[in-house]
Amino acid sequence: MDSLAGGPEMVRRSWSFGLLWVGLLASSLSAQTSSPQTNRSRDERKVPGSSPSGPIETSKATRGDAREAPDYSPEQLEARTAYSQAVQQYQKKQYQKASELCDEAHQLDRRYDKPLILWSACACELGDESKAEQILLRVLALRPNDTDLMLHLAYLERRLKRPDAALDVLRIAEKKVGRTSAVLTSLAETLMAKESWEDAEVALVELKKLDPKDLEARRLLVEVLCKRELADRALIELREIACLDKGNSSHGLRIARLLLQEGEGEAAARETEALCRRFPADKEVRRLLVQIYSSQVPDTQRLGLHETRLKDLEGSGR
Repeated sequence: MDSLAGGPEMVRRSWSFGLLWVGLLASSLSAQTSSPQTNRSRDERKVPGSSPSGPIETSKATRGDAREAPDYSPEQLEARTAYSQAVQQYQKKQYQKASELCDEAHQLDRRYDKPLILWSACACELGDESKAEQILLRVLALRPNDTDLMLHLAYLERRLKRPDAALDVLRIAEKKVGRTSAVLTSLAETLMAKESWEDAEVALVELKKLDPKDLEARRLLVEVLCKRELADRALIELREIACLDKGNSSHGLRIARLLLQEGEGEAAARETEALCRRFPADKEVRRLLVQIYSSQVPDTQRLGLHETRLKDLEGSGR
């Protein structure tokens, strides 16, 4: 069941990135209050790779810095000017230029951490996760108790194919804040990267208990159960997900594909027929049904399926 029931590979949020990276940037870029907005909910953090949305305005960032520390030296003022220019370049997707300005700001004021966060983001945008990790370590030296930074560092370690290093970081984060949903998510993804399926399942079951309606966590659990060849449990999870997200045909398609993979052609056909009735305009559903009738079930079943159910569906205009 390695292919997750034959369906398209699950598009993950890559939570350690999507949840934290934009959150880190938001706190770095907006700076509208003296206390950064940390520990934002997953729903408030946008998808990975996108520019941060919301009030990211250079003028407000500069005013925020002024409120935090009004007595700047000339070098500190120059650092904040360079950072403001870096923000503008980042928003224009000029990541190399933004990186250079962040470097300049950091050289002028090495205790000023916001340029480092933005610089690390630019490195990610430019595809240099190794450099992003090195820069993030500098930020952590300035913010040793920032668990959001630790979770993002764990993401970068996974990207660099160092899951053991990611686990080391997560152990520190867990000691500081406990097994929160963000920590459990990153832990599960790290254990999946190590192909430690049983341990990943433990983390995801715990995450499911924290928030049973978290569909992304439940999809990850399905993937792990499939890897463990626990099809019955994976089907139960998929059916519960389908009930929570009734307007999405992909869950039913995944159920049908998993049934096919388990040799349950008749059940897969019935599942797909039900999908055809619920989603008559869905071409993927129709394609799967034709596929089932033409080749995906044992020869002894194929003729009967083709002659009866497909004929009935075509006769009904579906």
